[in-house]
Order: sequence, then C-alpha cells, then structure tokens
Amino acid sequence: MDEKSQSVPQENDKTLANENEPTEKLGFFRDFFQKFVEREKLLDFTEPSTKNPRKHKEPFTWRILSFFNFLIFTISFMAGSYLVGIHFKMAPYMSVVEGYDRGGMFLTVSAVNYTTGMIALLGFCMSNSTLHNRRHGSGHMMLYMHMLWVFGMILILITTIAMCHGAYLQLDDNFQGGFYMSMLKYETDKAVALKIDDIQKDFKCCGNMGPDEWFKISWDDMIPDDKKGVPKSCCDTSRFPLDECVSFEDITEKDGLTIFYESCLENIKSRYRQVLNVCFASMSFSLSVMLICFVLGILNIRWVKNYRKIILRERLRHLAKVLDYTEIGQKFLNKLLSKEESELESDVLDKI
Repeated sequence: MDEKSQSVPQENDKTLANENEPTEKLGFFRDFFQKFVEREKLLDFTEPSTKNPRKHKEPFTWRILSFFNFLIFTISFMAGSYLVGIHFKMAPYMSVVEGYDRGGMFLTVSAVNYTTGMIALLGFCMSNSTLHNRRHGSGHMMLYMHMLWVFGMILILITTIAMCHGAYLQLDDNFQGGFYMSMLKYETDKAVALKIDDIQKDFKCCGNMGPDEWFKISWDDMIPDDKKGVPKSCCDTSRFPLDECVSFEDITEKDGLTIFYESCLENIKSRYRQVLNVCFASMSFSLSVMLICFVLGILNIRWVKNYRKIILRERLRHLAKVLDYTEIGQKFLNKLLSKEESELESDVLDKI
C-alpha cells in the first residue's frame, strides 16, 4: 500500500507536469515574440479592447511626394489625351503625306505619358492611403515596388525624349516629298482627293509647296485650256464666302484668286514641330519631377536595412495578433509547440 500510495502522487506529478508543459512553452513563445516585437517597436501586446494604436507622425517628405505625384499624373494625362486627339484628327488624311509614320510617334509618346501618369497615381494613392500608416510592414514593400517602377520609368522617359529629339531633327528629311505625288492622283482617285482637300482646309494652305503646283498639273479635265485654277478646298473662307471664292482665273490674272497661298508642307511641318515640342516639354517635366520623387522616396525608406527585414516584421506583426487573440491561433500554436524548442524560432521565421 505504501508503494502504491507513493507511486500515485508521482504519476499525478508527471501528469500535472505534462499538462503544464504546453503552458510553459506558450509562455516561452509569447515571451520570445514580445521581446522581439518590443525591441523592433512593431506593436504592443495589450488587450484589443484597451490597446491604442500608435499614431505615426508623417514626415514632410510624404506630403511633398504626394503633391508631386498628383502633378505628374495631371500633366501626363493631359499631354497623353492631347496627343491622342491630334492623332485621331490628323490620321485620316495624313496618310497621303510621304514620311508620315501613321501616328506611331504620337501613340508611343501617349502610351509613355499614360504609363507615367498611372505610376504617379499609384504613388499618390500610396502616400495618401493607410499604407503610409503601415510603414513598418507592407507599406514599405509597396514603396520599394513603386520606387522600382519610378526608376524604370525614368529610363523610359530618357529614351523617349531622345527619340522625340531625333524625330525633330529629321523632320525636314522625313517630310521632304510631302504629298505632291498624291496631287497627281487627285483627278482619278476620289479618296486621295478628299484627303488632300481635308489637309488644305485644316492647315489653311494650298498645294504641297504652294498654289502654283496646281497650275502645273491636270487635276480636273473640266478646266478649259485658257484657264488654270485650284480646288475649292484652297479657298480662303475666312475672308470670302465659299460661293464668292474665285478659284479659277485667266493664266495672266492670278492675283484675283481668293485662295490660300501658304505651303501645306510647311504648315504640316510647323504643326508637327508644335506637337513634338509638347511631347518634349511634357516628358521633360515628368522626368524632372520623377527624379525628385525618386529622391524623396529614398529619404522615406532610408532607415529600412533590407527586404528580408521588411517581410519578417510584417509576418511577426500579423502572427503575433493571430496567436494572441484567436482560438484558431492557439490550436495552431500548440502544433508548433510540439516541435523541439531549438527549432521553434527558425520554423516561425521561415515557414509562417
């Protein structure tokens, strides 16, 4: 009896020790996280009902970054919309002009402007949303990703600016022929005739290099031999009504014509230069502000040591909440605690 009575307390002590073992491990686990989290200042371990979340003081650079991102977004989308509008306006009739790239330059620059605007919009939302209040976690990952996009966009802007500058320098060579060859088809090809008429109306001009070119070619078989003239699209309707326009006259009396005398080719080049100047100005502005945003972004993340630390902090922050406040987290914690204590830290940091 004495041996049995002595063995029963020993078994009870072992049972109590086994029951207390998860509690002891739980205490160890919580102490480990509490010390780590307090050292990193990620969150406090007070109860949810009494916890007051810490308010992060916004650095002034975040507000400047937000303003510049909004500025880039506005300018880029305005420039992109302007170029798209110019393309759809000019594309239907510019196909008769030799050297026209079918709007490839305008569309490329528009795409670059829209992409720049979207990246700037992302930066604006990031710096004005709850992400900037979570700079200890996923906010930093988003900031790193945004900075990577900004750096890539800077390279694209530099390349596009160089491309626009090259197109500006080669403009005279690309449009050297103009649409004189298309003028020879004016009589036989009605589609070409309509496009040339649209060019002359839109650019307020007459002929490729001037109205004299119409006098040298046969563009209408109804014109008498003793007269020369130009199409009605050359009429200067800003000074004279169309029904009073004099587009045909004796060969020796050209001064009485009420038409435009400007060269269409020169007007086209002038319009094209204006558009390229808009492209160059908008992208140069975006590039300058992007560089400023890149520097401001570096100032905002300069204290972050490496990407691994960011992920680790975010995991620990969420893991601590789950394990501390949920029943599912307690069960999950008990499974983790069944492992050796020596492997506990590495399992949590690498597998969770």
